[in-house]
Amino acid sequence: IEWKSNPPLSPHFGGSWEAAVKSTKALLQKTFGNQSYTSWELSTMFTKIECILNSRPLQPTSDSPEDIETLTPGHFLVGHPLNAILEPSYDDVPENRLSRWQLIRERVQYFWKRWREEYVRSLQVRDKWTKETPSLKVGDLVLISDARTSPTQWPMARVVCIHPGQDNVVCVVTLKTSQGIYKRPSLKLIPLLV
Repeated sequence: IEWKSNPPLSPHFGGSWEAAVKSTKALLQKTFGNQSYTSWELSTMFTKIECILNSRPLQPTSDSPEDIETLTPGHFLVGHPLNAILEPSYDDVPENRLSRWQLIRERVQYFWKRWREEYVRSLQVRDKWTKETPSLKVGDLVLISDARTSPTQWPMARVVCIHPGQDNVVCVVTLKTSQGIYKRPSLKLIPLLV
């Protein structure tokens, strides 16, 4: 491994991660708002948010079509992916009816939903109408876009079969996940680029 670092006084060299830091800071401000928190509450929320940020998939761990595991920042920190326990949703409960512990959990869930949407959007190709985008291929590792996942859960799959339409554009694929084999529309899949 050859490590290359940015030259001093040039944070703009790290455009992608600097953009991630900027969006995370903005989302933290939206998450916490003007609410006051104790140091323990902040520590708890930051620990849970840190787990969310360090669970995101970076790239496949191998080229094997059988392997759907991805490398995450958690691998560098603790040697394996980070996990979180599925907690009840507080979306339908008015904020003034939540206990402090429930409020903390609700704020972390809010951060997870918003950050996951932004992160998935940043992975999707934007130039849909201006140029032809590469189609999914058999063997590609993809992130399944699913709003129902809990924090630190990133549903990954391998493409095992493609189903092009009459125009030869791949709109449907067959996926192999850890739970089985499914057909999904390609719009709900984000390829993990190596």
